[in-house]
Amino acid sequence: MKQKFHLEAPHGLMNDPNGLCEFRRIYHVFFQWNPNEKNHSYKCWGHFTSKDFIHWQFLGKAIEPSESYDRCGTYSGSACVIDDKICLFYTGNNKIDGARKSSQCIAESSDGKNFQKLGTIFETPKDFTEHFRDPKISFDGKNFKMIIGAQKKSGTGAIVQVDSTDGKNFQNLQILGESQNFEMIECPDLIDFGTKKILLYGLQKRDNRIDKDISAESFYKIFNDSNLDNCRRIDSGFDFYAPQTFETSDGRKILFAWMSRLSESQEKFLADRAENIHCLTMPREIFLNGDKLYQKPVREMYKMLGDQINSKMIPRSFYCKLEKNFDRGFEIDFSDELKIVWTGQIFKFLRKDFSGLWQEKICELERLFEVEIWSDESSIEIFLNGGEFVLTARTFFDNDFEVTSDEELKIFSINANDFFEDIKEEI
Repeated sequence: MKQKFHLEAPHGLMNDPNGLCEFRRIYHVFFQWNPNEKNHSYKCWGHFTSKDFIHWQFLGKAIEPSESYDRCGTYSGSACVIDDKICLFYTGNNKIDGARKSSQCIAESSDGKNFQKLGTIFETPKDFTEHFRDPKISFDGKNFKMIIGAQKKSGTGAIVQVDSTDGKNFQNLQILGESQNFEMIECPDLIDFGTKKILLYGLQKRDNRIDKDISAESFYKIFNDSNLDNCRRIDSGFDFYAPQTFETSDGRKILFAWMSRLSESQEKFLADRAENIHCLTMPREIFLNGDKLYQKPVREMYKMLGDQINSKMIPRSFYCKLEKNFDRGFEIDFSDELKIVWTGQIFKFLRKDFSGLWQEKICELERLFEVEIWSDESSIEIFLNGGEFVLTARTFFDNDFEVTSDEELKIFSINANDFFEDIKEEI
């Protein structure tokens, strides 16, 4: 199940992408990591770097639990380059007699590899529970703004913002948005497109009696009011959560997300068959078309495309693109494990679950004129109409695909042998 062109930890469990940034012409992708077991019992930050999005190095641990304020986990956060240093902003998790205590914390590095913790910078306000986490930092040229996912003591979710002039002392708390239907907001991200701002966030159902999330999905909205329940899904597939973005030096806005919201039984299925579980999505460039968020693979990914495959049997890692006005319906079947169906009005994506039952996701489209498919060894990402809709999923089958289709397909190999330049053990 090891993949060829998706970021995965060499062992253990990974989840949320953290600390995305560009520093001295190198892209940095941090992530939540349990290097010890394939479960969520421990959280440190793992660390990848790249100069071009298609050749990556793994640098092991960046920060890990060590202090009184984060001894139970260095949880999700973000990064900002301040005074020629990478500054990581994260949630430190501590438990006192079983009760959660969250603190927003900072660590910094002059070389982009070795990080020194500077302590806590913001404590949970009195009107909020300790489900107060995932700081996302930004700089507008004058002030720093940090938004945080939260739960009010009334039991509903919210996103708050605090401000700073130096990136270390934060104040002036204000509520940016609230949900009346969900108990917690996670992984907020506010993206400035100039004329409009887009707010990304996870809406989470919680059972606060046993401190457990029941379900969560990622959404976005044009940031023009505080109603977080008025939103759209970022991804229409099965396995997508906790997206985070950053801006490159050439002005592109890049998104990574965690490719999982698997159930406990699905996680166990994967853990029993692999040294590592979960991965990140491909890096995606995001842009606005009207009020709708579009996503496309970063342009560098296309440099990995190889030769056309002229066979009905194809490897699990492949690329395929269909372009025309699809006035009539069609179906593409991959070994009776995955199916893509266009009815003329509805796009359906189907996969078999571990018990052999079909699962289905749908998108309602006025028209379909482009389908782009990126398949890796155990995942698939489908982009419709130039990124108007994206469907992301993990796949868990061992054999090559036999393809049958109503459409004539041009399928290409993906040359990703050098995707990981130097996988190192944790340092």
